[in-house]
Amino acid sequence: MTLSIEELKAALTVPQQKAAWLIHQNELSDNIEGSRRSYEDIANDVGVDVRTLYNWRKQDRNFIAYKNAIADVTLYSYRDEVDAMLMKLIRGGNNGIGSIKALQLYYQMIGKLVSKQEMTIVNEDERRTKRLTDEEVSEQLAKLNETIH
Repeated sequence: MTLSIEELKAALTVPQQKAAWLIHQNELSDNIEGSRRSYEDIANDVGVDVRTLYNWRKQDRNFIAYKNAIADVTLYSYRDEVDAMLMKLIRGGNNGIGSIKALQLYYQMIGKLVSKQEMTIVNEDERRTKRLTDEEVSEQLAKLNETIH
């Protein structure tokens, strides 16, 4: 059973909620601006020991799920911007030539391009090759010739 973000939030204390947001913002700022705060700084802001913060991050399923839900909401909030970038790449950006990768991604997103994989399991008896008689070889060659001509 998957809990909603509101249900996850209700399962946490106020310091846990604040810590989840601070950790998420810290991860974003590290990737975007190159500035990252320590977990000790975040623990101090929240009013807990750094070990408590570690336990929440690594062992508390509700905390982890809430932090992931925050990340999902943030990711979805960029959807319009990402869609606009994708369309710019499809239309050719600055050089007028559309990106094949962008087109592929677009078709995958709308379900028109699906990757299919097949796996065949062959038992030991089927793996052994069967020797064909001269007559069987001649018959199969005749069939091939018919399809070619």
